[in-house]
Amino acid sequence: MRSVVISVAAALATLAPGRAASPPPALKLSISIAQPTVATPFATRVTLHFHNAGTETLWLYRPVESRSAVPKGSFENYEQVQPRGGSNILVSLAPAGVATTAIVSPASGKTLAATDMPQPDLISLAPGQDAEEDTIIEFTPAEENKDGKDEPFWGEYSMTVTYGASFPNAGDLASSVGVQLWQGSLKSNSAPLRLNPPSGSGKVEGNIFDRQKQPVYGAVVSLEDGHLNLLDQERTGASGSFRFTGLPAGEYWVVARQGGATVETGVVRHFEINPSAGNDSMQLMMLPKEIYQGKQMVHEPVLLRVTNAAGTPLPDVTLRMLSAPMPVVENDRARTDSGGLASASLIPGSVYITLERRGCRKQDTRIDVSTRHAVDGYALSMNCR
Repeated sequence: MRSVVISVAAALATLAPGRAASPPPALKLSISIAQPTVATPFATRVTLHFHNAGTETLWLYRPVESRSAVPKGSFENYEQVQPRGGSNILVSLAPAGVATTAIVSPASGKTLAATDMPQPDLISLAPGQDAEEDTIIEFTPAEENKDGKDEPFWGEYSMTVTYGASFPNAGDLASSVGVQLWQGSLKSNSAPLRLNPPSGSGKVEGNIFDRQKQPVYGAVVSLEDGHLNLLDQERTGASGSFRFTGLPAGEYWVVARQGGATVETGVVRHFEINPSAGNDSMQLMMLPKEIYQGKQMVHEPVLLRVTNAAGTPLPDVTLRMLSAPMPVVENDRARTDSGGLASASLIPGSVYITLERRGCRKQDTRIDVSTRHAVDGYALSMNCR
């Protein structure tokens, strides 16, 4: 498999008013494209490679979400479309060798959501360390006017990716747990990409209904190949319908999940496209599932700082955490670092924590993990020297 790698040392965006005055440490970004030639409507994997070239630890949020537009042309206005905060990318595509005046509809790219339950977490990036995040991006070609007719432009493109992040409660996290989540924007230089027309003519379409046989609005419907590679994705409208076209012969899976659901709702259906079977049509029923495991519920990244009564950070504290949203019981464990900091991915709601440290008495406490922000933070005190 060919890979194109582009390195960029990106400048950090100016911090918005109300945030810390000192700039965060430098973050460097490079991207690699698994398959620089893509047949529409399929997607390809783009890996974001991060490097911390600064002197302080950086905290990055994942997964990234797709950004179709930037309010006022700036990533500093994230709160308008991501009120909880988070990270996302904006994909820009410029067709090569085509006059701007001939383009009647610009090309675009969007990040596809994972087909399993979203489990956001944080990446701790120490000075000099590297981290990677894979994203699946689907592309739509530009349309150009040829002899008075609008047609897709197939061929070479120049792709640019802008990565950004913002957190409305970043100031609170800095004061409560002493962590600066990375905020700002990084823009890559261009990478070559070729978009080809569909390699097949097959299609699958269908509708999604609930147990009252009503159409399910806002369901995320994903198309996977026989090897479970994510190829395409769309959301259902008011009729609960979906449609994938341009499919070559082969095995496929359709995975449907209710958008924004906090518990597992996934429905899976297998089908084949071949000359004898022709196209496929299906009706999917999204029924309530029995929830009995923590992984069937959405989690939230949480930062915890443990100090003694004097405010001195306590390293090597074991945190035994119990989440018990009926009927699920989930146990987690974390350990504080040299700065008394630990991170965990927890189910929203009440979490009971037992603090343990050698030479100290066990101590019990409770936190209430909310869904108001993308990242929560809690300062815990332990009666220990």
